[in-house]
Amino acid sequence: VPENDNFRLVSFQGMNQKGRIHDIIQLDDGKIVCVVANAGIFWVDAQTMKGYPLLTESDVFNPSNSYSLFEDSRKQLWIGTDREGVVRIDLATHKGKQYSSVSSTVSDIVEDRDGHIFVISTQAVSRWDAKSDSFFPLPYEGSPQGIQYRSAILTDRGDVLVGTYGHGLCHVNQGGKELVGADAFANTFLDMGQTKVNVLFEDRHRNLWIGCQYQGVLVRGHRPTPFVFWKSPASHSKVPGHINALYCDSRNNVWCTVEG
Repeated sequence: VPENDNFRLVSFQGMNQKGRIHDIIQLDDGKIVCVVANAGIFWVDAQTMKGYPLLTESDVFNPSNSYSLFEDSRKQLWIGTDREGVVRIDLATHKGKQYSSVSSTVSDIVEDRDGHIFVISTQAVSRWDAKSDSFFPLPYEGSPQGIQYRSAILTDRGDVLVGTYGHGLCHVNQGGKELVGADAFANTFLDMGQTKVNVLFEDRHRNLWIGCQYQGVLVRGHRPTPFVFWKSPASHSKVPGHINALYCDSRNNVWCTVEG
């Protein structure tokens, strides 16, 4: 609640025990929907601050094993599960289909601007083929064996970025059929080739936030800086020059004085 700079707690109805909330999204109709571990999928009434069961039983799969949610441009709800594959649900009828070919835990689901659905599971990044109504894994040329995937995001530029567990970032190539390395994310703070990327987020200013396990948060600004580290002109001598003053003028030029 911004007015009080505080949070209000949502109480869930019809749930015997508290469960970890794995994912939360807002559907196109405005409804807030979340996954509650070992319980199923619930929707939240923002006025009463109460959660109610939306999908706790199904003939297609066990909703208590749900892990991630995504609503595509076709108004279909995609549900990533913990080792039960991916489920596509028509919310109007609750009818759906289970894709068991994606066997490991599904942590993220995204759609690119061409309508391609990508499912990020622990062992693979898979793309849905609408014609055959099936998934196929994307190859990653030159990747190490046993690479694990954790997160994904569609950026404002239209790129599908994928975070890995211990091998930094990669992205889906332009044709949507292959994973390639994301070399543009080199920085002086972290070795992105070994970073465990658990979560990705792009804010409204198109700054990319990268949540790295045990290492903190790395932000890549939308507007690139001219340099990250600058070697002073006096560095040709054995003793580097001392930076004595810095000033930014009205034209955004930064002036620097170097002793000697």
